[in-house]
Amino acid sequence: MSTQQSISRSSNLVKKVEKEILMEANNEEKSLKNSIGDLAQIEKAENKAEKAVVKADIKLEKAEKKEQSSLKDLYRAEHNHGIALVDVQKAQQELETSTRNYEKLREKLEKKATRVEEAMKAHDDHTVSLACSVYARYYNRFRPCRKFAMPS
Repeated sequence: MSTQQSISRSSNLVKKVEKEILMEANNEEKSLKNSIGDLAQIEKAENKAEKAVVKADIKLEKAEKKEQSSLKDLYRAEHNHGIALVDVQKAQQELETSTRNYEKLREKLEKKATRVEEAMKAHDDHTVSLACSVYARYYNRFRPCRKFAMPS
């Protein structure tokens, strides 16, 4: 019996080993299928990530272009602002100069007007007194009998 037992044990052992080998093969196959599935998912995720990188790169390039354009606009605006400031300063100086000239001419005009007015008054006074004296001479020459008294 020992031989039969030994054969029986061997055959059980072989069956057991075969069963273990089959189970291990099944486990490896399942593991391989899972790995293949995981690999496919990772490949999809990698493709998505690559597309996201490309998209982000394009977005970055657009943002940089916009920033450069904005910077250029800013420099242009600063330049135009500088020109405007210079124009304002020139206009202020021109206003001050014009105001000073106006004030000088106004003073000059007032002085001249006063002198002309005084001269006209003196001329009028002189003309009236001259006319009176001419009239008085004329009147006294042709009418010697009458005495003409000139008002002073």
